[in-house]
Amino acid sequence: MSGPTAVAYRITSARERLEDAQRRWRRLLGRSRAHSLRCNAFECPDLLVTEPESAPARDAETLEAACTRLEERIRDAESRLENRLVRQRSRRVEHDLSGLLDDLARREAAASAPVARPQAPDLDVPARVSRILASLSEDSPELTAAASAALRAEPHRTRLLLADLDARARAANRRCARRREQRLELEQLRCEAAGLDDPSAVSAQLRQADAALDGGGDAAAVLEHARITLERLTVAARAERDRRFVLSAVTESLAELGYHVAPVELDTADSIVLRPNRTGTHAIRARVSDDEIDLHTVRTGPATDREADRDADAALCAEVEPLLDELRRRGIQPGRVRRLPPGSVTPPEVRLTTPAAQTKRKAAPRTIDRSTS
Repeated sequence: MSGPTAVAYRITSARERLEDAQRRWRRLLGRSRAHSLRCNAFECPDLLVTEPESAPARDAETLEAACTRLEERIRDAESRLENRLVRQRSRRVEHDLSGLLDDLARREAAASAPVARPQAPDLDVPARVSRILASLSEDSPELTAAASAALRAEPHRTRLLLADLDARARAANRRCARRREQRLELEQLRCEAAGLDDPSAVSAQLRQADAALDGGGDAAAVLEHARITLERLTVAARAERDRRFVLSAVTESLAELGYHVAPVELDTADSIVLRPNRTGTHAIRARVSDDEIDLHTVRTGPATDREADRDADAALCAEVEPLLDELRRRGIQPGRVRRLPPGSVTPPEVRLTTPAAQTKRKAAPRTIDRSTS
């Protein structure tokens, strides 16, 4: 037999799997919105991905399948957009350089090729310039002007100008890729932060990152701060949701065993008092921490003798194993159980309140919260 009891617990993988799927879903929404920004920037509304208004399921398996389908749609739309942009860039380069290419062809036809370009007889300048400009991820008037200069240059300077143009184009593409990655991360963080009760701290940092990107700057440092803030708040929120989930499960489990919630004056968000009948002198207080459920006897009436306290502890002991079975049914895996002998601790007294007064208190919900939003 035992009295006060502490039960270590672990929330089963099914709930953790659901939370992971919900986080993946929010990140996919962020990826979809980053893609939408590119579609709007390049006037390709037909390649937008329609976003569901909310997560399509509350069980992990169904939500994971929905995530996979959404990811495939996004990946397909991204690929189609990139292919279209490549074709558009090729046509634009051809259009922008057509006059210069014609002029170059006339100059080369009017001169003796071996004399005019003795140092680079195998260099196809127009093709090289076209390939470099077509490889750009974004339009660059500056590089287009540099390409025009390379086409007009004297033969002995052509190789140098082409090498410079190629290096500048690669650097521009790296900057563009970095901005795209940062924009993607920003939108993903924004969608993840929407799952917080109070996303204001993260949102303020993301607004700074947004402004930096809109101004053509680098947002890496701000995004790193936002990511750290989001992770800290997410961990804290998840721990709080887990505590509420476990406390609700304990409440429902004891209710299944015949206990009733006792309205007490000093109830807290992480504890609850239940008793087996509405007129007894003892009850059970359950308090949930991050990794343990604490169960102990409390007095709800006038001072009682030690024998009555021991009897109440013994009654608590008899409920432990049935309670553990009920918790397992509700997705909580009990671990190590620590017990004290009955009567070893004098039960504290809790003051009951009337139902009318109880309704005025802003008590925590007593139903299991299975959501993570």
